[in-house]
Amino acid sequence: MSSAGAMREERKPRRVLPPSEKWELFVSVLSGQFTQREAAAKWRVDRTTVAAICRSAKQGALTALSVTPGRPG
Repeated sequence: MSSAGAMREERKPRRVLPPSEKWELFVSVLSGQFTQREAAAKWRVDRTTVAAICRSAKQGALTALSVTPGRPG
């Protein structure tokens, strides 16, 4: 019998995208140029990574837009 460790598949090394590529990915999904699945294939990342990038970019934009202009105090 083989051990459970021998049957386990090797995981691919995690691909870390630079911020500029994350932005490009987000804009392409937001504009409808790519679906999340297509973007994941293009940038060679998992679909959950694409969803996390989109969620993070949206939250960052909302936070930046919620700041009121002008000098504090």
